[in-house]
Amino acid sequence: MQAAIKICHASELSQMHVRTFSEMAGAAKLSDGAAVGAVSSQGKWPWLETAPTQRSEEGTFSCKRCGSKHKPRQCPAFGKQCSNCQDQNHFAKQCFSKGNERKKEKSVNIVEDDDLSETFFVGMVNCETEQKEVNAIREDKWIAPLMINGTIITMKLDTGAKANLMSLSDIKAMKDKPQIKKRTQALKDYNGKKINSLGVCILKVTSKGKVHHLLFSVVADGLDSLLSDKACEDLELVKRVYCINTTVSTPNDSIDCIVQSYADVFKGFGVLPFTYKIQLKENAQPVVHAARRVPAPLRDRLKKELDRMTMLGVIQKVEEPTDWVNSMVCLKKKSGDLRVCMDPKDLNENIKREHYQIPKREEITSEMAGASFFTKLDASQGFWQLKLDESSTKYCTFNTPFGRYCFLRLPFGIISASEIFHRAMEHIIEGLDGVRAYVDDIIVWGSTLQEHNERLKKVLERIHKLSVHRPEIRLPGYDYLRNH
Repeated sequence: MQAAIKICHASELSQMHVRTFSEMAGAAKLSDGAAVGAVSSQGKWPWLETAPTQRSEEGTFSCKRCGSKHKPRQCPAFGKQCSNCQDQNHFAKQCFSKGNERKKEKSVNIVEDDDLSETFFVGMVNCETEQKEVNAIREDKWIAPLMINGTIITMKLDTGAKANLMSLSDIKAMKDKPQIKKRTQALKDYNGKKINSLGVCILKVTSKGKVHHLLFSVVADGLDSLLSDKACEDLELVKRVYCINTTVSTPNDSIDCIVQSYADVFKGFGVLPFTYKIQLKENAQPVVHAARRVPAPLRDRLKKELDRMTMLGVIQKVEEPTDWVNSMVCLKKKSGDLRVCMDPKDLNENIKREHYQIPKREEITSEMAGASFFTKLDASQGFWQLKLDESSTKYCTFNTPFGRYCFLRLPFGIISASEIFHRAMEHIIEGLDGVRAYVDDIIVWGSTLQEHNERLKKVLERIHKLSVHRPEIRLPGYDYLRNH
């Protein structure tokens, strides 16, 4: 930008020189010899003269550098210094920069008179506002009057402070003046601004009939006298609470009471009151897969999981020959444990599906219009709660490094497992309002808390009755959502 300005200035100066030379050439022809000889007496650089603008009949013109009329090359301002801009060859009254400065000064005066004087008027702060602030401080619950060195001093309880402060004005008001030691401490406020310390002193503070000797940092007038977090605890003015007692009397129809009333439903490993029989296509061809190799670090954990599943009655060891033998798959859970599944790829291609429709989530949520209270019940171990027909267990045989096993419960991976399990869950909640099943989840909702709790009771009562004469569904946990 500065380079462009210099180029423009040079262009203007060259144009002015051209006009000056033209005027000088014309004037030389009209003037006499004395006038021509005057060129050498005017100075060394005659082209610095201002070009004549308004020429009269006698050869004079109005000069913009001196403000008077004269002949060419006879300007009295030539060689003179301007007292305004300190430049050469013009008078201060004709200074070119003077007009710009006057405009700037005028605009500054307008801002100063009209804007700044009204916006930053200090007199707007009056005693009435200060009195309101004082009253607000006196009504503050974190202000405590204490007997300090025989005088009642109003102290601020600041649990965020790490040092005790005492203003110099409060010390002057005490009956027993303490001895202030000239020892400075590094103090900062919550904004990180440094607080100047005038010294330290020991003061006798009486609170609740007990006398305490506390160290205070003396600060200038205008700052609050305050007690730190440790001093507030020592004086028993503030008590730290580590836990909140939430034991309150709850009505009998609260969520916790309902869950406690049906505690047996949430324990153990249950079985649905249904049995699933796998039906194969007429042209199904049995397939036998060899056992897959398992890394040595996983063998012990795999054997442990197989033993656990055998104890739960999910699988059993197979000794006799079977037509169908599937491969085994090990999945690692988030907890680090192993989940043992079989890979029924060939078996799934030969299973006759029942094609029971599972509702979409959008269909279920559309029925919840106006509901504000929700509970989700999750079936424990999911598919393992559904028993397999004895003939179907042979189809679910799988190979392991420790021999063959077969599933006695519905295994994960069967192509029709989700729809079969969902159908069984819908049979359990059939006829209940505000309740829907989604595979292994049961969702209960209600527009009010009372309506929601009544529906939840009916669901748990239905599951509880199934456990009287037949195996029951087990729910290891529940999620209660409100206004969600």
